[in-house]
Amino acid sequence: MPGSEADRSDEGSSTIDGVGNGSSQRQEARHSPLELIEAYMRQGVKGTLPVDGAPAARFKVSPGHRRLSLLVQMSTDEPGPDLLTRANLTYSPFHESGSTWHCLDVVVDDNLSEVYPVLCTIVDKIQLGGDSFATAVHSVLSGLSDILAGRKGLSLEEQIGLFGELMVLLSLARYLSPVEAVTAWRGPRGEEHDFGLRHVDLEVKSTMAERRRHWITSMTQLAPTGDRQLQLVSLQITPSGLGPGMSLAGLVDTACSLPSVPAGEVARVLDQAGWRDWHRGAYRERWRLRSEVAFYVVDEQFPALTPPRVAAAMPGLERLTDIHYRIDVGGLETAPPLFPVELDPANATAREPEQ
Repeated sequence: MPGSEADRSDEGSSTIDGVGNGSSQRQEARHSPLELIEAYMRQGVKGTLPVDGAPAARFKVSPGHRRLSLLVQMSTDEPGPDLLTRANLTYSPFHESGSTWHCLDVVVDDNLSEVYPVLCTIVDKIQLGGDSFATAVHSVLSGLSDILAGRKGLSLEEQIGLFGELMVLLSLARYLSPVEAVTAWRGPRGEEHDFGLRHVDLEVKSTMAERRRHWITSMTQLAPTGDRQLQLVSLQITPSGLGPGMSLAGLVDTACSLPSVPAGEVARVLDQAGWRDWHRGAYRERWRLRSEVAFYVVDEQFPALTPPRVAAAMPGLERLTDIHYRIDVGGLETAPPLFPVELDPANATAREPEQ
């Protein structure tokens, strides 16, 4: 919750290592260096750091609350941003000496180096770009959303899922070409299926279980699109221990370095999948395939909950807004592999998978 007016006052701000508050040690640059704020936080010293420009703006460092606050003076009676659904982020107007200030509080952990530059961007949009406070805040929240949500990285299930998709991506890059593979990779872009080849769609499912049991998260995930064939690609992943294997971070680096791919294309899909490079230290465990990758044709005999099947069994399909179920594909008839799916990213070839 936002602090009280007394809590926000500048009284009691101290100095650290011979450095006073932002008023006495003004930097030639618009913004105080990150290292100064980190020093305030590390040594538990409150500080106030003004930013040159109009309207007046300043940062307030509150180490005791692990909070970094941005205060911008109101020029008119303007509304603030709507942040009710945001974790670790609060807004409230702040009254001081006859003036009213916008106050944006961010609870910081080990993410100050990500939070502070984005808050500086908000100030720049207001002072240099002429944006209102609310407009400036909302325009940068997409870049700050994971930080403000306190996101600690991908869950294990999400890591395994992305690991499997990257294995398929790199295998396609060897079998077709890097450009064709990346073009086929739809990722989490609102598409029903993970990969779209010329004549077939692929839904990639990965599991660490001993049996081929996979979670399905919607009724359209195993529903073929039009007359296109759909195949489920089943991967069983296990920790490699001291044996050969690759980490998720290693696969990401390999995918991002694919030759001839437009700059940033792989990174854009990874971003949509929830990958954040500053979390890579959490993704160092190496994995390998537990068994051969299996392909299954999703046809009328395949066990799947799809809109036509569910509609035939129950009324009011439109009221069924969410569905999750797990299927065990072990023992089902497999299809001939469209292409080899391997962990080793070497020795690329250029062939179209047989249909």
